[in-house]
Amino acid sequence: MNRRILLACPYPLDSPRGNSVSANRIIGILEGLGRTVIPISGRTSSEGSGDILIALHARKSATAIESFHARHPQRPVIILLTGSDLYADLEGPPENRTTVQQTLALATRLVVAQGASITDIPETFRDKAQVVPKSPLTNVPTRMKNRSPGLLNVVLSSHLRPAKAPLLVLESLALLPESIAVQVDHYGHAEDPDLGRYALNASKVPRTKYYWHGNKPHKEMLATFAQADLLLNTSRVEGGANTLCEAIQMGLPCLATSIPPNAGMLGEDYPGLFPMDDAQALAMLIERSTSDADFLNQLTLKVEMRAPFFTRQAEAEAWQKVIEEASSLST
Repeated sequence: MNRRILLACPYPLDSPRGNSVSANRIIGILEGLGRTVIPISGRTSSEGSGDILIALHARKSATAIESFHARHPQRPVIILLTGSDLYADLEGPPENRTTVQQTLALATRLVVAQGASITDIPETFRDKAQVVPKSPLTNVPTRMKNRSPGLLNVVLSSHLRPAKAPLLVLESLALLPESIAVQVDHYGHAEDPDLGRYALNASKVPRTKYYWHGNKPHKEMLATFAQADLLLNTSRVEGGANTLCEAIQMGLPCLATSIPPNAGMLGEDYPGLFPMDDAQALAMLIERSTSDADFLNQLTLKVEMRAPFFTRQAEAEAWQKVIEEASSLST
């Protein structure tokens, strides 16, 4: 039986937001499994006719979740929890916590991108949780050799908003000796205008090591990753970063905050993790990456070892299992 799946996303599918990237990937996976998928907005009542609802974001898709459940109380509701759900809304204003708690109660299954997030789900709802690992939205290109020998090319793919701490790298660069040969190319939309202005001004400083390029199409971003020596993730909040998944599949070493979702994707013992908001620790890792080839090789090897966990096949099999189990519980 081909059950029709409503997929609710709080942002348009052509948005550069991570939720939209995930929604497009999941649609492709489900259609590849022979499922009929109907995309809807998570912010409006679900009027489409569906047998199952998959919703990205417990709070921002709450309207779609609650309306679907009200109309079809016996049908499965699967919620893909985001970093904002787990690490912002559940620890934020009371109204946000209440909304998330209410939608979690309605869910048949809760999906997280890696196991480290399960312990961050309220204990009452943990038995609903299942891990569905991420995979790249498209095939990743083959990494190229260092385009600038003697210069460490670092790419930061992060929209400019406080949750991503995108300008932490500027603090770290200021702590490095002038002789350190590193260039950071930052890509992302200025969701916070003040952060955007700061990034633009920092890019114009004479002899700067930092350049903000604004937002770029996904295909161009992957091509940029293929030419980089390191990917940087400075986030305070993640559910499971799409960019880390892509870097892992590409064999691109990463420096990332040691928040549970990043550690869950890269491995708890990954040597390129640093404490959130710690500019000094990040500066030390950048400097070591410029001078210690063995360290960079170690990061690369660790990343390559994680690649089998984040393949399209692994994600498809996990989604198939979640849907089948949720359906059996609702019949």
